[in-house]
Amino acid sequence: MNKLIFLLLMGVLVCALGAVTAQHRARSLVVQLEEEDEYAKQLDMQWRELQAAQSSLATHSRVERIAKQQLKMSVPENEQVRIINPDQSVELTAGK
Repeated sequence: MNKLIFLLLMGVLVCALGAVTAQHRARSLVVQLEEEDEYAKQLDMQWRELQAAQSSLATHSRVERIAKQQLKMSVPENEQVRIINPDQSVELTAGK
């Protein structure tokens, strides 16, 4: 009878220890999940800021302004424009 009580008591202790361990692990995972969720939110905010910056940097007016001011580029005159048909092969020589 004493052996049976001892075995039952040991079984209860093992189960209790397992429950405590499982609860601790679950809490640790919840904390880790919250940290990862916060990190994902920060990355999402950074992504949106980068998209907005890319959008503003790639606007046509900005590209045109930089081309004119910094690169000294200008829109060619009609006489300078050559239209090339991609279906026809064109041979270029060094002298031309």
